[in-house]
Amino acid sequence: MALLQMVLILLPLLQDSGGVVSGQILGADGQPAHGVLVAAMRHGDPRLPGVTALIRLTETDSEGRYRLDRIPPGQYDIVAGPRTAPTYYPGTPLLAKSATLTVTATSRLSNIDFSMTELRITGKVIEEGSGLPAVGAWVSLSGDSGGPGTEAIVRADGSFEFKNIGP
Repeated sequence: MALLQMVLILLPLLQDSGGVVSGQILGADGQPAHGVLVAAMRHGDPRLPGVTALIRLTETDSEGRYRLDRIPPGQYDIVAGPRTAPTYYPGTPLLAKSATLTVTATSRLSNIDFSMTELRITGKVIEEGSGLPAVGAWVSLSGDSGGPGTEAIVRADGSFEFKNIGP
């Protein structure tokens, strides 16, 4: 019976162990980004270059707020957005420029707020020979993953734009 009482006392402590990271995610437009995935990823191990480990995952609420609980002690990168176009804290699309957080078993890191980045590709299409804008032409963009690409139509001034492009 004494063992059972000890387990019942320790169980809540074990469930609440680990650090907490919380904050707010804003869209590129500065508005709260609701329904966005946010993750704590263990910062790269020098013995395993290029390998990251997803430790905790949550989704932002209607105000763009998130809370990642029970994070084991270690160093982490906080990332938000789709897998194909992530934004790392403090608001960069590049993991190499992210700010690494140190989490302890008792950490309560709040106000880890950042805005998501919008990656865009823009350009102009000019007709060969005439030098005039290629109005109504289609520009295609595809990645090396073999998946479906995306298309944009050329505007009257010859410009085109792809928004929210992943790396």
